[in-house]
Amino acid sequence: MSDGTILGEISEPKGIRGLLDEKAINNPGERQKVFSGYLIEKIRSLGSAATSEATAPEPLTIVISGMASSTVGWHEVPSVRTPFDLDGRAMAIKTFPLQTDRISAVVHLLGGVCTSSDMMRGEETEMLGLFADGEYPDIRADGIAILPGTHSKHIRIQNGSITDIQTFLTGELFELLATQSLLRVSVDLKSQGPACDIREPTASTAFVEGVRASGERGLSGSLFKVRTRTVMDGVAPSVNRWFLSGLLIGSELEALTKQEKPILLAGHGALGQAYRLALETMKIGKMFVTLPAKNPPAAVRGQMLLLNRIEELKR
Repeated sequence: MSDGTILGEISEPKGIRGLLDEKAINNPGERQKVFSGYLIEKIRSLGSAATSEATAPEPLTIVISGMASSTVGWHEVPSVRTPFDLDGRAMAIKTFPLQTDRISAVVHLLGGVCTSSDMMRGEETEMLGLFADGEYPDIRADGIAILPGTHSKHIRIQNGSITDIQTFLTGELFELLATQSLLRVSVDLKSQGPACDIREPTASTAFVEGVRASGERGLSGSLFKVRTRTVMDGVAPSVNRWFLSGLLIGSELEALTKQEKPILLAGHGALGQAYRLALETMKIGKMFVTLPAKNPPAAVRGQMLLLNRIEELKR
C-alpha cells in the first residue's frame, strides 16, 4: 500500500547460505534461476492478485534490498562510497522485468554502501527508513547508529550522511561458539524455560557478568570461563548462554567506550534488550536512544523512500 500498510508477510531465516549451494554460488546463471524461482514462489505464497487468472494490467513493483544485489546474489549492483546522504539520492539501483505465465513484475534491486575497508547491504536501506521523517536530529548531525544482528553494524553519521561503517561478526560468532566449539556443551540454546528471557534476573545477571568479564580480560581471555562456569560453578547451560552473549556483545561495544557521541540503538526484542543492558552496564555514550518498534519497519520505510525517488525520475 502507498501508506506503508503491510497486507501480508512471509519471514524465513534463510539467507544466502540457506538458498544457494556451492554450484549456484559460483555460477551466475544458476544463481539467477534460484533467486527468480524463490521470489516467484514467495509471491504466490502471499496470494497476490497478480498471481490469479485475472492478472491486473499493471505489473507488480518489487523492491529488494540486501544480499540479493551482492557478488553472490541475483544480479550484482555496485556499492556507493561514503559519504552517503540519508536522502538516498546516491543509491545505485538496477531495474529489470520479471515475467512468467502468471506474474508480471518490475524489480528494483538496491545496491549497498561501502568505505575503503568495510561495507553493508540492506542496512543502508534501514538507515534511510530510520531517518526518513527527520527524527533523531542530534544523531543525524553527529552520532552513531548500532544495528545489532548476525553481522552487527556501527554506523557513523555526520551532517546527515553516513561517513563510516564498522562490522562485528557478533551474532555469527555466537552461533559458531555455541554450536560447533568446545563451549557447545556448556551452552543450551534450546531451553524454553524462564532463563531464555533476558529480563529474568538469573539471565540478566549472567549477561552482565559476561559484559564485565570481556572488559576485564578481553574476549579471548574470557571465553574458556563459559566452560568453567558449568563444570566448576554448576551454572546451568540455559543460563550460561547469556554469559557467552554478554562476552561477545561487551567485546563489540568496547569499540565505543572512548567516544561521547549520541547513539541510536536500532534493535528490538531480546537482542535489543541485551544491547541496551550492555550499554547501560558499560556506561557508553553521553546519551543513547533505543528505537521503538514501528510499523512499517525501517527497511520497508527505506524501500518506500527509494521507490518514490525512482518514480520522481520517471516524471
